[in-house]
Amino acid sequence: MNSAQMIPRPGATVAARRPEVAFVVSLAGIAVTGYDTIVRQVELILLAAGRSADEAAAAAAQQSAILDLVLARNWESLEALVVDIKRAQIAALPPEQQQALVQALARAGNRGVTVVVLPEANHLFQRAVTGGPEEYALLGAELVPGLLPRIADWISDRAGSNPR
Repeated sequence: MNSAQMIPRPGATVAARRPEVAFVVSLAGIAVTGYDTIVRQVELILLAAGRSADEAAAAAAQQSAILDLVLARNWESLEALVVDIKRAQIAALPPEQQQALVQALARAGNRGVTVVVLPEANHLFQRAVTGGPEEYALLGAELVPGLLPRIADWISDRAGSNPR
């Protein structure tokens, strides 16, 4: 029996181990280690806030003990359909880290991948200007317009299909 799962970031971890999962909706999914993500985010956030490169590097170095939170190998074994929804307004996640998820799925031979970029969306999928955390409190709680309809349309278009 095929099923749909709406699972937070470790979705690939769960879905890769459950063959009944037919597709995955990836909201801000990443396929680099938690270490790489957090260290780079600390550095970029501090630089965006006007801190010096030395301060940002020192703070990033302090994050080196963070446990890995996101495991790329789970995405590499995922065969389910995936829609990977990216945010363009994100100050703390460089494009190369955003692309790692698509690359991991390609290594798995997964041909059922759709990538959607939401140009105005920040890390929390809110309509944003800079994507920096300093503007989070200034934004409404609403999701960027069009996010949920895009997910619903993607699921509807693929319901009952699975390339496996």
